[in-house]
Amino acid sequence: MPRRLARRSTEARFPCEDRSITLAFATSVYTHLMPGAMRRYLEETRRVLAPGGRAVITAFLLDEDVERWMGESKTVLKFPHALDGVKVLDARWPENGVAIDRDKLKTMIAEAGLTLRGMHAGHWRPEASYAGGQDLVVVSRD
Repeated sequence: MPRRLARRSTEARFPCEDRSITLAFATSVYTHLMPGAMRRYLEETRRVLAPGGRAVITAFLLDEDVERWMGESKTVLKFPHALDGVKVLDARWPENGVAIDRDKLKTMIAEAGLTLRGMHAGHWRPEASYAGGQDLVVVSRD
């Protein structure tokens, strides 16, 4: 994604009324966002979710186990480049594939005013806990 488009993603406004959505999906979106854009998308998610509404997000989540498995070639993808607090597949085109530390994303979710409801490991890693390829994150607006 060209830098000018990435910059615009940090200013994105979803085309929805405030508190108008009860269920939202962002499938294979956060896997292509840098941290500033992730923060903005989480803020917008909170804005558009109705009280009690939920959002389902897919992401590539990093933790000590995943880092070890990547080093042992046990994951489908490796994220070899550290950039702006995340790891990416390609340093020249970082938005081609972005992985974020699980705890960092938890902090971003809380800072956006959302409640984390669950995180589930996808099949890109060796110990999946649901059938999808990317990790699954469920948040709500309370």
